[in-house]
Amino acid sequence: MLKIFSSDIWRSIISLLVGIVMVVWSHLAINYAIVITGILILLSGLISMIMFTRNTDPTREGLPVQGMLGLILGVFLIVAPSFFVSIIMILLGAVIIVASLNQLSGLALARRNGFRIPGFLYLFPVLLLIAGFVIFFDPFASAQGLVVFFGCAVIFYGLTDLVNYFIVRNSR
Repeated sequence: MLKIFSSDIWRSIISLLVGIVMVVWSHLAINYAIVITGILILLSGLISMIMFTRNTDPTREGLPVQGMLGLILGVFLIVAPSFFVSIIMILLGAVIIVASLNQLSGLALARRNGFRIPGFLYLFPVLLLIAGFVIFFDPFASAQGLVVFFGCAVIFYGLTDLVNYFIVRNSR
């Protein structure tokens, strides 16, 4: 009976549960991920501050800047997670826009230099450009869509891991 509950099965079950949570409550999953990150940064800053104040070395110099910044950033992440999700997604959208424009300019430059560039090679940079603008101008919905997509991928991973486990186990 204990063999049934091996780490492979637990990993699959946890993957399935995490994926389902990400799909069903995607709007909450984003904020909770940011809040958990904020808590970890806050704890890191707090530990850094405690370690600084406990250090009684007379040659100690400076201020616990890293600890203070960790405390401040942690509190902001906990208090306003949606704001940080939007900032991250806006930056991601901007990066995708710049990258797609770079690809398009590279293709145009190659064409100007006499290379034959098939038209379908322009398709992916144009699709990336459109995706970049969508993410840039609607960051929260884009973030939620990415969480749902990632949640589906995690569910698929959990299912395939579980199926693979039973197939391998039965083939022994």
